[in-house]
Amino acid sequence: MRREEIEKLKKLVEKYRTIIETSMNGIYQIDTLGKFIFVNKTFAEMFGYRHEELIGKNYTILLPFKSISQVKKWVKEVFSGKSVENEVNVKHKDGHEFIVYFSAVPMKKEGKIVGLSGNLIDITERKKTEEELKESEERYRDLIEKEKDIIYTLDDKGNITFVSPTVETILGYRPEEVMGKNFMVLIPKEWQKKTLADFNNLLKTGEITAETVLLDKKGQSHPVEYSSTVIREGNKVVGTRGIVRDITDRKKIEEVLRKAKDDLQSKVEELERFSKLAVGRELKMIELKNRINELEEKLRNK
Repeated sequence: MRREEIEKLKKLVEKYRTIIETSMNGIYQIDTLGKFIFVNKTFAEMFGYRHEELIGKNYTILLPFKSISQVKKWVKEVFSGKSVENEVNVKHKDGHEFIVYFSAVPMKKEGKIVGLSGNLIDITERKKTEEELKESEERYRDLIEKEKDIIYTLDDKGNITFVSPTVETILGYRPEEVMGKNFMVLIPKEWQKKTLADFNNLLKTGEITAETVLLDKKGQSHPVEYSSTVIREGNKVVGTRGIVRDITDRKKIEEVLRKAKDDLQSKVEELERFSKLAVGRELKMIELKNRINELEEKLRNK
């Protein structure tokens, strides 16, 4: 091999070595005995070791007891010629555990498997975030499922993109039966003009509280009150979210109170008329009595 070719090869090796050493991923190689024959700087620092502390050591020193059995199975698979990638709990030098996502492939020499090579990344924070999101999702799902009002989201065209299970209790529809449909199919004709105008106003102003009527699966009307706000992506309105409350009972109570008020008003007016008549009669009696007194006085004077 000529000197020029050797120099090019050296530069290429140095280039790859630099890439490996400066990689954000932990890179490692293990021989068929399970001992580290190479780890990059990121790998060593991830586990709290110096490079020389890991070379020649068995990979199991980086595993908590609960992970050893499963990792040995994965290593065996790689040594049989397969590639493996997964998540696993590992152990830092100070004893604390964290989670990594790793990949491993067979390392061959002259067609024979002489070890494995792989890389890994610390996903502890990502897993923590995922768990928090999962807990948050479960918490909000529980709240939504227990909520007596209907919680919903629409796109900017008014198509239903989410509706809580309460819709079945109030309207008789399972959520999947109305998902994707335009909310206007649930509005009776006599309410459609007002409700559509309110929806367009919502898209312009950003929020609204109003009343409308929804039709249940049997075609029965349910007066409802709803509060809604827009959903934005940047400055663009992409939909709305809101809560719908069935106010059928409230409307019945309001109707009873209205009738009671009308009846009471009618009785008050009747009493007022009676009072006016009674007062009128009384005034006429007083006037008549005064007239009689005047006549008696004139007769005495004669």
